[in-house]
Amino acid sequence: MKSYRMEPYRKWWFLHNSNGFTLVEMLAVLFIWSLFIGIMITLSPSLFQKQHEDAFMEQFRADVLWIQQQTMTTRTHYSIIFMPEGKTYRILKNRFYIVETRELPDDWEVSFSYSSLDRHIRFDVSGSILESGSIQFSTPTKELRVVFPFGKARYYVLEQ
Repeated sequence: MKSYRMEPYRKWWFLHNSNGFTLVEMLAVLFIWSLFIGIMITLSPSLFQKQHEDAFMEQFRADVLWIQQQTMTTRTHYSIIFMPEGKTYRILKNRFYIVETRELPDDWEVSFSYSSLDRHIRFDVSGSILESGSIQFSTPTKELRVVFPFGKARYYVLEQ
């Protein structure tokens, strides 16, 4: 009986195929890649904006916690004051010495509904807020309200 055996070089015929891709296959791959690139281009500005908002709010949360901890541990009064005309807020030591200045994003608006007269966020040496009220951040994509209840050590953020 005769055995029909393939020659060894014929087993790997796809490695030695010199025909290449067809035009239809190439167009299909290019179409899929153009869809991916189009989706990424349209999503990236909104993702960047959301990431920028989240990063700013995280920095603000860290600053508020820091001034509260510094006031409690050093018994020196630290505060945050907003300068809406300059689109900044400052971290102050003893209400006069500027520790840090932070920039608000250009397209954000800040409004206040404090029960007190000034725009300071201050804590007493026990960690409780001295002026109750709220700060409203208006971003291009959402409204954020940071509420400081009177006599409480914590605040909360409402997304409207």
